[in-house]
Amino acid sequence: GELGLKADAKKAVDYYRLAANQGNEFSLSHLAECYEAGKGVEQSFEQAFKYYKLAADIQIKEGTSTAIVQLAKCYEWGIGTEPSLN
Repeated sequence: GELGLKADAKKAVDYYRLAANQGNEFSLSHLAECYEAGKGVEQSFEQAFKYYKLAADIQIKEGTSTAIVQLAKCYEWGIGTEPSLN
């Protein structure tokens, strides 16, 4: 942890989830990354995909792209969804 804080992935997930529930795309992306890596939560590619998709939907409206790229990765590699054959 930085600034004298002890790293606590579970607490981080709790805060990401609070912000994600308010539609914060940054937190949605980080929550997806936690699920993808199994950091602070049980690893779930399906949950990672769900949160990347929610973040990407917001970013499409706002004209940003970080989560959109992550969502593309999910489709490309079949993370939380069927592999894309297109």
